[in-house]
Amino acid sequence: MATDLGYVMLTVANLPMAVMYTAVAVVCLQENALPAWLGWIAAAAAASCTVLVFSLVDPAGPLAPQGWLSYVLYLVPVAWLTAATTVMLIAERRRASEPAGREEDLKDQPMDQPYEEKTLR
Repeated sequence: MATDLGYVMLTVANLPMAVMYTAVAVVCLQENALPAWLGWIAAAAAASCTVLVFSLVDPAGPLAPQGWLSYVLYLVPVAWLTAATTVMLIAERRRASEPAGREEDLKDQPMDQPYEEKTLR
């Protein structure tokens, strides 16, 4: 019984995660806060989490809490977490290596585009 309650809690937690991944996907794709490909992975993670919410309906099958499809769907958010962490660490390292006084220029620069020099005329 405690195991079943654990599966229910884990499954219901996917609903707010789906909302979060949807918000991240919208921000990535509309505002260029992160690369667009990362936004598409976030959209896939949102869909994955939404499908995982329905794993409570089928107690025995591929989408059951211990079914093979559930395990595969849990890998999509892990892929987004790994990719997002890597992109943010690389961007932070790139910003830290810029000369002093360039931080203001980098704030407006989207992460998926290379740094462009601004020259004074």
